[in-house]
Order: sequence, then C-alpha cells, then structure tokens
Amino acid sequence: SWVTQSKYFEHRAEMAVRAVIAKEAPQTDFGKIDSIWLQAWMNRNSRAIEENGAYPFLVAARRLIAQSGRLSVKDIPIEHLFQTVRARPDHIDAWLTNRLISDYVPSDFVSMYVFNKERFYDFYEKQDDNYRQHIVETLKALYLSDKAGLRSRLYGL
Repeated sequence: SWVTQSKYFEHRAEMAVRAVIAKEAPQTDFGKIDSIWLQAWMNRNSRAIEENGAYPFLVAARRLIAQSGRLSVKDIPIEHLFQTVRARPDHIDAWLTNRLISDYVPSDFVSMYVFNKERFYDFYEKQDDNYRQHIVETLKALYLSDKAGLRSRLYGL
C-alpha cells in the first residue's frame, strides 16, 4: 500500500504532535527534540494528545492497515478523514486536490507549504518566533533539501 511505503501516516502524526506541543508548550526548543524526549512529552501530556485526536487515530489506522491491509474510508471518523487521504497521483487535478486536502489538515504545515503557499504564509505569520524557527528548519530538512523526493514519497508526484 502507498500508505505503508510513503510513511504518510507517520508524517501526519508527527506534524499533529508538534502542533500540540506548540500549543501546549510554546517555549519548547524544537531543535532539541529527539525520539526519547518526544515520547516522554507525549506520556506527560497524554490528555492534550488525546483531545487533539489525530495522533491516536493515525496510530490506530496504521495498525489496522498493517493487520488487514486496508482502511475503509467509510470507517474513518469525519474529523480525521483528511488526515488519511491524498490525491491520486495520476489524476490531472492532483495538485489542486492536494491543495484542498491541505486546507483541512492545518497541523501539516509541510503539505500546506508544498500545495498552498498563500495559506502557509498566513499560518506562518500567526506563529510565535520559536515555532516559526521550527517551521523553517523542518521545511529545510524535509522539503527544501529534496523537493522532488518528498513530493514523490508522500504524494506520489
């Protein structure tokens, strides 16, 4: 499945958790986050993670796909639907469709930057300096260093 190969759900889950961190602990030095720190923070702040809902849903969805090989759209709660979909890469309007999808997943600023720069810059302007720095560093590491590679891996483009 493209979901497993692309690590799309993992990407969306990480973006969701980082958005929760920015909201709950805006003073966090995002440059020092590693997997151990992240797991400890998530354990200490499990209520905020659960209230947001995206991370637990995506973990469960990934587990279901690993077990059964599929995830039916009709079984996805509407509030998480856009976390799990992307445009068909071979569709003529794939870029436009991904742009619309990115509007419904505001925590994924990488997708927003790739497909909807205008909305991204509006979002970026509303963030504090600390989170802005994190956004820039994330975009440099994930997207700007290999634009074609990220678009191919996550979106099949």
